Amino acid sequence: MAEIKSSLEIALERAAALGSADKDQERREEGRRQGKAWARRAAMGELAPSELRGLIDQLGGAEAEGAFAAAGESLLEEITAGNRAALASLIMLTTGHPAQEAAKDLAQVLKAEESVAIEVSRQLATELTTTLAAEGLSGSAVHPNPASHPQLQERFQQAAAGLQGQRAAALRALEKALG
Repeated sequence: MAEIKSSLEIALERAAALGSADKDQERREEGRRQGKAWARRAAMGELAPSELRGLIDQLGGAEAEGAFAAAGESLLEEITAGNRAALASLIMLTTGHPAQEAAKDLAQVLKAEESVAIEVSRQLATELTTTLAAEGLSGSAVHPNPASHPQLQERFQQAAAGLQGQRAAALRALEKALG
């Protein structure tokens, strides 16, 4: 015959289950706080990418899961804000994780954007040199500054227009893989 549990036993079992869930949630939140702080330090160059990964690997269970997720989110925010130094930490963080391929895809898109920026700067420098030479200014004292060219952003956006979709797709895939 099946054992009948008293309502007190049932209530105690439920309380114990809730207690362990609360502890896991607390560990996950503590991991998130640590992961976010470590990622910030890594993005600023205070913590090497391998050190970030090592710190997270030392954690266990829910704490490690929270730290990994928060570190990934923070590094992604840094990259989106223009901090390319955070990319190395993100790649190291995702090594051996399903997000690794998405991180590599993002790195390729960012490298392509960088190549486009270099090419646009080179073209503008050549144009500036030609314009200055036409005005009678030439020689070793002339150093064109493409960064001050009023059309720099516009030309870069035109040249990198094809990469915007790839960048957005890579960011979405990485967010999904980290989430």
